[in-house]
Amino acid sequence: MLKKLITLGSFAASFALSSAAYAQANPTATALSNLQIGGGYSYARTDYGHKGDQGFTIFADYEFGVHWGLEANYHQTTISTPERIGEKSFTGGPRIILRAHQFKLYGKGFIGVGRLTTPYNDSGSYFLTGAGGGVEYLLGSHLTLRPADIEYQRWSFRHGLNPVVLTAGVAYRFH
Repeated sequence: MLKKLITLGSFAASFALSSAAYAQANPTATALSNLQIGGGYSYARTDYGHKGDQGFTIFADYEFGVHWGLEANYHQTTISTPERIGEKSFTGGPRIILRAHQFKLYGKGFIGVGRLTTPYNDSGSYFLTGAGGGVEYLLGSHLTLRPADIEYQRWSFRHGLNPVVLTAGVAYRFH
């Protein structure tokens, strides 16, 4: 009788432990960190003058974890300036990311420095802060489409300069 109980117990234990022997971590749906570098077309609506300026943006994003990252931007909206007013800015700061399938919605805050060029005597470099957000769509494992990125900037120019910069572009992701 004891021999049958030991055999039955050993058989039951082997079934119970066999699933644990093959247990492994499930693969993650997203990488823990990645870097993407991209560029795009920018339109800046400045409140210095009455018309918008056009140019380009170069950006880099480093994501760590699923919901957090850092972003750096260089905007140069001096390519098409109807009133000969141009803005260049370099900004950086944190961003928070919400993921849904191939889409990423993000919000960001930043600080930086901006350079204003005018036909008058107001040209100079100024400290700036701001916030923004946008949406990205993942195109495969390495390409990202950024159809909309909007930034509200607050410059330390006199009593404040508050341009809004809209950007659309693409980026390459490094894993």
